[in-house]
Amino acid sequence: MTTDGVARIALERLRQQDEEGFDEAHDDCQFRGELCGAAATYAQYASDQIFGDLRDHEEYLLDMWPGSWREDQFNPSKNPIRNLTKAGALIAAEIDRILRERARVRKGEDGSL
Repeated sequence: MTTDGVARIALERLRQQDEEGFDEAHDDCQFRGELCGAAATYAQYASDQIFGDLRDHEEYLLDMWPGSWREDQFNPSKNPIRNLTKAGALIAAEIDRILRERARVRKGEDGSL
């Protein structure tokens, strides 16, 4: 399957939702930067793969992986494109989460007066 980066990210986001159950309700609970942290971990891992400076998985978990997430959820691929795809999908999830949060605040659904 040959697709561009945007299509790969969109397909991965759908996979995360459909197969992993990481839907909007799940993502809305990740408001302390967890999605960004996970995306950064996958992106850094891919960068290190590309430049040949790969560290142990454990170092990435200690340095960047969200502390509230299980360690076994960090599942990097041997393929840097796959890891960048995961990172992109996590970034898309964070963007969508922020947009939903802003829409709720505009509508007064955040409990404020």
